[in-house]
Amino acid sequence: MFEHLRQRGKRYGMVFNDRDRSSNSHLALVAGQFAQEAGLFEVFHEKLFKAFFTDLKDIGEPDILLNIATGSGLNPEELAKAFADRRYEDCLHTAAAEARRLGIRSIPAFVFAGDEVIFGARTPENFRVALQNIKAGTYRSPLI
Repeated sequence: MFEHLRQRGKRYGMVFNDRDRSSNSHLALVAGQFAQEAGLFEVFHEKLFKAFFTDLKDIGEPDILLNIATGSGLNPEELAKAFADRRYEDCLHTAAAEARRLGIRSIPAFVFAGDEVIFGARTPENFRVALQNIKAGTYRSPLI
């Protein structure tokens, strides 16, 4: 799996190192919601992605997330409060329920027109064809 990721990411300057374990991403999702609300999601997401896949950081650890947040221009004290007060739990539960309804069990997954889902990393041409099929009403999401 990692070799496949390395090959796919190389042309975009992305480095994927071998992981021997995963992280509990719940707090990272909370931090993502916080960053979205602050208008800094893109920069936060990029730094989070690098921390997990390149630097092999455990993004389930609050201190690591707070450091990433600081480096993204977010207020780490406010993010720590968001972890503690659980203000994003309802939003995350709603998103998880919607993902289950759409049959999303892996990422990336792109949702269009309410219920059309494109699964997996795609080449730009493959993505274009899928979007054309969605527009024509002929696309069928392959369940992964």
